[in-house]
Amino acid sequence: MKKKYILAMDYDEEDIEHDTFYTSTNYMEFDSEQDAFIYLNKNIYYNDSDKQKPNFASVAKYCEEFKFRFYERRI
Repeated sequence: MKKKYILAMDYDEEDIEHDTFYTSTNYMEFDSEQDAFIYLNKNIYYNDSDKQKPNFASVAKYCEEFKFRFYERRI
């Protein structure tokens, strides 16, 4: 049985026509937990800083800090 890993990241979007905001989810698929960690380590920054990157040691820490969700899927 092969495994895939899904990273779910929520973000706010603006509906300009109706002057409202709503939450959308971006789903990314990875072949391994390590691939997801490499992606997060390379691409995730704090919003309120000048490109300051967190220095976490696991996907779980990124999920805890940024409220991401991480799933293992068996196919």
